[in-house]
Amino acid sequence: MTSRASPRSLGLLLAGFVVLGCSVDTVDLTGKRCPCAPGWRCDEATYRCVEDHGPDAASPRDAGRDGGSTAPDAAGSLDASGDAPIDPVDAATDAPGDGGAPRSPCDELRDEPTTLLCEDFEAPTLGWTRIERTGTVSLTTERAHGGRQSLLARTTEIQNGGRAMAESPSWPPLLSREVWIRAHYFIPEFVDENVSVLAVWEAADPGEGFSVHVVDGGDPVVWLDSTSRGYRGSVPVPRERWFCMQIHARIDDADGRIELDFDGARIVTVTGGDTLPPTGYPAINVGITWTGTTQVPATVYVDDIVVATAPIACADPG
Repeated sequence: MTSRASPRSLGLLLAGFVVLGCSVDTVDLTGKRCPCAPGWRCDEATYRCVEDHGPDAASPRDAGRDGGSTAPDAAGSLDASGDAPIDPVDAATDAPGDGGAPRSPCDELRDEPTTLLCEDFEAPTLGWTRIERTGTVSLTTERAHGGRQSLLARTTEIQNGGRAMAESPSWPPLLSREVWIRAHYFIPEFVDENVSVLAVWEAADPGEGFSVHVVDGGDPVVWLDSTSRGYRGSVPVPRERWFCMQIHARIDDADGRIELDFDGARIVTVTGGDTLPPTGYPAINVGITWTGTTQVPATVYVDDIVVATAPIACADPG
């Protein structure tokens, strides 16, 4: 296992890295492989747990499993009520083909053999899991890219490693192939430090993968865990309007590639890295998947998500 270095802010990626903390429920972790329990931190050089005598920052990598916080997550079905309830919006939920609602673009895309996931948040979102630590995830009619509803993620406090995200239903883990992701985002507020809005992680520890961040000044950053680096674009993330985010990832342990587009224009290209985690990618996480140490409460809307093994256009079919 290679060592892992972690930035206090992705806005400072070019300046250097710092060691970050992790957390699991264990007690004596001296010399144990990361992630670490509260009161311990991950040593950059050895990737082993050492005692932590002061506050430290969590990295986007740690966010995949524990978010860099010792606080428990509230989790459950996106539609079901529970410890942190999310009530479905009062809307028609007739199943396509039953004489009720007409077929949607997602119904068409789900018929394609290359489609792994299509979600428009109009019908019950079966199989989605909400994960809340410092905020809430809900379905909303406040605004939508298409139809009546979208996913609303909102953090309510300043906390390193915060999250308010939804995890998709799983598919057979992706190993050594190409994948395309499309999602429509509406980000109303200025990001003053660091917010991750999309992440793809392996399910098993150490939870490696990649994620898309908005950092100070509004620039996008693609974070790749295998290199412990963020790759920053120079075109700011659009604000106060819906925009189309597209990701093309070539999954390979030596010749990986990640391309990030906004509204069809190339923003970031990452080449030559290891994009293949040991257990592959089984799902996608959207909303607010991680927040930086001083990031103020943030709001993100997400709609019309597609994950496929063939290119996906910004516009839906039909």
